[in-house]
Amino acid sequence: MTFLTAASLYSRLNVRRLSMDRFSCQRSLTCAGPLSTFRGQFHFKQRASEIFRKSRGVSMKSRLSEFRSYAMGWMGYFALDQVRTTFVTLDKWLRRRVRACYWKQWKKSKTRLKHLISLGVSYRVARGFAMSGKGAWRLSMTSGVQRALSIEYLTAEGLLNLEERWHSFAPLRRTA
Repeated sequence: MTFLTAASLYSRLNVRRLSMDRFSCQRSLTCAGPLSTFRGQFHFKQRASEIFRKSRGVSMKSRLSEFRSYAMGWMGYFALDQVRTTFVTLDKWLRRRVRACYWKQWKKSKTRLKHLISLGVSYRVARGFAMSGKGAWRLSMTSGVQRALSIEYLTAEGLLNLEERWHSFAPLRRTA
């Protein structure tokens, strides 16, 4: 297992280091607010990855409640960011991470098949995904897993929707 340093992680995020405290976006990315610098996104993803680590022996309910308390405080700080797409992309990444976490939790293909069918996927489609040898991250973006673990289902389970939360802070962003 290789461990990555902070510098190598920043370079993977297409961030160019200008000075000790200042980061800038490269190419066509918009840099309008505090979160739009990749530093804010990097720390959010790092903390969310710790909470939704796939090998962590904690129930999904407790993970979701732990993330909810973290995200509420985090959103209170970054709610003034003007760039909506930042929260949309973080929301997509987060849902994919949670789906991969569920998939990893359903260890055996028999269990995966049972859960997919109980969540409304047909047997024929569910069998193809359950018996697949692909990894959890790869399968978390497939249509069958996304239909089973839909946005509505994840919201009902307690996952915080960052984009909706960002819209609720809209009155704070109005300046004129």
